[in-house]
Amino acid sequence: MVRKVTIILTMKGAMTTTIYTASDLKERRTEVLEAALRERAIVRAVDGTALVFTRLAEVERAELVSTWALDLHRAEHGDIPRGLRWFEHLDVEDRQECIAELWETLESDPLGLREVLDAWRITATAVSDPLRGEVLTGDLNSADFVAVARPK
Repeated sequence: MVRKVTIILTMKGAMTTTIYTASDLKERRTEVLEAALRERAIVRAVDGTALVFTRLAEVERAELVSTWALDLHRAEHGDIPRGLRWFEHLDVEDRQECIAELWETLESDPLGLREVLDAWRITATAVSDPLRGEVLTGDLNSADFVAVARPK
């Protein structure tokens, strides 16, 4: 017996998912695999356990989002996760901006998270050095600039 249910997911919106029985794996395997390729297929085992068939990329994406959501929540509350130790080199304003940008990326494009993390880690590394930090974050005045001749 095949049933259709609607599953609400925060990242993908509403979708219709077909729930298959264990015997459908044998009798309708192509349909089950096609459903898994489209979105997901749920197969109810004989003991009632629900098994989800979907693309590995979707599982990895869900793992990435859940892991980083927890780490960002902890960072927001001052408990810096081990993988974000560089975060301590940022001042309060930059930390807030970093967390906001990471949340935005996590919600809109989780696969782009590594790029954003790398950029912030590079920034934190740069400001951790006192001289570089002063150059990057210090005040500028007209004495900092000089006129140069046009190259020939």
